[in-house]
Amino acid sequence: MRLFDVFASMPHSKKPRLLLSDSARNASVPRRPNASMNDLSDDTLALIFGCLGPVDIMRARCCKKWREAAKMTMVPLTDFKVDSVRKYNAMAAMATALPNLQQITLGDLGAYSPDATNHKYVDGDDPDEEWAASTAGFTTHDIGVLSNFRNLRSLKIDTAEYDAFSESNAPLSGRYPFLFNFSLLMKLSIGPPDDAERGVGLFCPCSIRWDLEDLRGLRFLKELHCNGSRYLSGNIRSLRVLKDTLEKVVIMNCGSEFVFRSSSVEGNFMDLADFPLLKVLNLTESAVTGDIGQICKNDFLAIETIELPSGVYGGTYYKFQRISDVPGVVHAIYRLMKRTPTIFRDFHLRNSQRSSDRLPRRHQLLLWKLSADSSDFYRQNYQHRNGFIRPPFNVGFVRVGSRLGWCWYSGDLWSVRDRCLSCEINWLDPEPSRECSDYELYVKELQDVQKFMRFYRGFHEPPTEMKYNQLLDERSYLI
Repeated sequence: MRLFDVFASMPHSKKPRLLLSDSARNASVPRRPNASMNDLSDDTLALIFGCLGPVDIMRARCCKKWREAAKMTMVPLTDFKVDSVRKYNAMAAMATALPNLQQITLGDLGAYSPDATNHKYVDGDDPDEEWAASTAGFTTHDIGVLSNFRNLRSLKIDTAEYDAFSESNAPLSGRYPFLFNFSLLMKLSIGPPDDAERGVGLFCPCSIRWDLEDLRGLRFLKELHCNGSRYLSGNIRSLRVLKDTLEKVVIMNCGSEFVFRSSSVEGNFMDLADFPLLKVLNLTESAVTGDIGQICKNDFLAIETIELPSGVYGGTYYKFQRISDVPGVVHAIYRLMKRTPTIFRDFHLRNSQRSSDRLPRRHQLLLWKLSADSSDFYRQNYQHRNGFIRPPFNVGFVRVGSRLGWCWYSGDLWSVRDRCLSCEINWLDPEPSRECSDYELYVKELQDVQKFMRFYRGFHEPPTEMKYNQLLDERSYLI
């Protein structure tokens, strides 16, 4: 017999049930008074409020105890955008009721609103004279209440729209020193977001006067974004005090009197090369200089994307003085791309109305060209019957299948009327083997690319002026 069967056949003793009357049972359970939220401590209430957004917390302040708990609440990182006078009044109330608000966006207050009541923030020191004169009759609101939020982590001054009188612009003008006194600030954004169209800051009415030196007190700053700020000045070397925290630096389209070429943001981009956490660097349309070929393997170790101005040797829109200078810079770029494939933003050529005239799968990584001041430069021959063909003085990267190369080409890539003609491709990657999975794609795309090389076939760089004119005579049938 199994052991289980033995135990199963044994008699089982049952515990006696304790029988009590209803009165005795009720007497054995102690009565407790009804509990309420007011029994919770201020600290506990503050933790509960911390699960709500700022507007909900303001609505929950129904008694003195809860109002005191709200003042202690660390409001979660949820965006509160001041885009109307009503929202401004709410922010002013939060300045004392929710001093631990951590994230806020300043937008428009309703300038040029339908009710013809115009509003703006109080001008700072040394405001833009034209702006101050044109808004002299506006109702003003004190922006200084913002300084009460001592635990602010994220501050955005939104100028996302193209129109100067858009309902999304924050009407600020002059110096506001307190904006840079938030010691715990991690994100500071002035201008349109990163994905906004290049140049939208051109008509930005947010004419805040500030210097990069003003950031020295923001020791926890991780992200700096400034786009289209007319009166920003300083040297990017000032950012070295934030070396151990900065992860993103975007200073683009910033200049005086709407002329970006006269940007007051200067310095050498290599001053940021040893920032250990820097992932994104965008300094386009600034006066920053340097040499992209100086980037070594131990520089910008965390970088994911980088965009440099034309003042940097090899930067975006750079104009070369000599044709012979290009290959060395291309190989420097190629080394960086092998280390970090996403390091340079791709300008993919989109299909146009004359797609048959466009170079397929062209990557305009840096939009280089030969300078008109170069001794190698010459004008197209308008006197010739085929003078509409331009000399190939632009430089572009080409990806055929998985193979990357570069070439000189002619034509305006952004014009649907201009036909692009390419020199031979200077390959950077080896040709894929026939066993590769994308070999057939490579062969097909190579045939498409070669159609644009017929006129300049045999030339890996622009021909001389004499040879160019000779080609106009000899190869007109290939156009």
